[in-house]
Amino acid sequence: MRVNRIIMNVVIATIMGLSICLIIKAVSAYQDLQSNAVFVAELSQNIMPGQRITVESVISDMDLVQSGSVRLVSSDDALEYMQQDMPELAYMADNPFHDIVTFKTRGLDAAEVDDFTHEIRKIKGVEGVFFDDMLLRNLPESFGRFRLGLLTLAALMFIAALMILVLRIKRDIREFSKDIKVMSIAGADEDVIVKSRVSWSTKWGAISAGLGAVAILVNIIFINNTLLDGLEITFLQSFIGIAIMFLIVVCIHALVTYRSLRAYFSSLNLSIAQ
Repeated sequence: MRVNRIIMNVVIATIMGLSICLIIKAVSAYQDLQSNAVFVAELSQNIMPGQRITVESVISDMDLVQSGSVRLVSSDDALEYMQQDMPELAYMADNPFHDIVTFKTRGLDAAEVDDFTHEIRKIKGVEGVFFDDMLLRNLPESFGRFRLGLLTLAALMFIAALMILVLRIKRDIREFSKDIKVMSIAGADEDVIVKSRVSWSTKWGAISAGLGAVAILVNIIFINNTLLDGLEITFLQSFIGIAIMFLIVVCIHALVTYRSLRAYFSSLNLSIAQ
């Protein structure tokens, strides 16, 4: 197989894989983005050390809170951190900051935010709850249009790549048709020719998909470095997208080659009979 043909097949596999990854991401993007929203529970000014631990434990045990995301930040740590940007805080007699507990959720609908924050405020020692209101309440409508656009673009990319792949496989069969005709006239068994050609096409489909998988991972690393937290394509989403792409490319190579050869032999046998 010529180098340019291999490169083209790898490009097609890469486009198909990336489009599948984007479709998967578009479906889960809003929940992923919400899951990266940080909640801050501000504790009372004179809260006891035991109460701080209790608040942290109660929040950690809540079903909607991500496991391992809960972090207690003392007022002293907050003051030390803020002094890096505001040195004048060092001259204040009293620490203006409260102890806080930061955490993330598993993804909330806009309608669930009020009930969830109300449950946090009911915890003894919690004085207030703060979060990104735009992200959790105002984003759904505008993000819905973005997600629809992303899904449409990814679907068009996938369909275009799939059509090009099918046409290229059929073109390869046409280029091989002269050899098939000679072998058939020479008495070669039709099933043997079909089996060997399908095996050959499937092998190169697997190679193209494998090289495409590497290219997809490189592109995803680049894409993730340019996106906001929560919009990255995760390892699991990448793995699923690549696996689906690999199966589709291999199966398309085998199926289109098989059907095209059977159709060609049918027309060839009809031509010989006439």
